[in-house]
Amino acid sequence: MVIGKTEIKICGSSDDGLLCILYNSDGISTVNEALVSACLGFVPKVKKNKWGKIVDEKNVVLRESSELASLVESMIVSEEKAKRSRDGIWRYGDIAEEDEDSNNF
Repeated sequence: MVIGKTEIKICGSSDDGLLCILYNSDGISTVNEALVSACLGFVPKVKKNKWGKIVDEKNVVLRESSELASLVESMIVSEEKAKRSRDGIWRYGDIAEEDEDSNNF
């Protein structure tokens, strides 16, 4: 839950929308990480494209920053804990693995 002022930092954009980091009023904790910790969200997969730019699964180019890198690292740790709890979206296991397998014909 977000109470008070929220700061938004934009990390990428595309025709589909924006990729943002939402900071709580304390300026340290993020709504993104809170959702992952509460088993209500997951960390999107990122990769480098052929030009060396970091992109998400929809090929949205992300701004490279130490802030984003540290957030992703902490969110991955939170996601692993959430997966082990088998609660929320992880209730029936790792949903991402099933999606990857279904693309292989």
